[in-house]
Amino acid sequence: MIERKEIEMMKVAYQQLYEIENALRKFVSIRMNEEYGPFWYYKASKLLQRKPPRAPIANLYLHELERSFLRVYPPFEDLTPTFFSHLHNLYPIRNRIAHSHPITEDQADSLSQCHSYLTEYMT
Repeated sequence: MIERKEIEMMKVAYQQLYEIENALRKFVSIRMNEEYGPFWYYKASKLLQRKPPRAPIANLYLHELERSFLRVYPPFEDLTPTFFSHLHNLYPIRNRIAHSHPITEDQADSLSQCHSYLTEYMT
């Protein structure tokens, strides 16, 4: 039987991850719209002669958002190494959560710190 404490920790972890991923999608959409206009999803890759993302933004995973937008387009040139460090700290935690594997208390603490930093940065 799974302990109640673990279930509660995983519920909080999933909620935080959900908030981060969706805040990042919104952050990308807003900045790209400001830079390239309302049809940015179709315009930006053509303007910069880049390969478009493999799927609509709503279907991209955390690492794909980084690779397809944050590391490629000018609206994100101001992102700091600290931002990327927090983002990278999430990857192994996100994979555990996404595959329904429990995380440790240390990972839960790390996720909470990343959540606080990233959601504040993006809003």
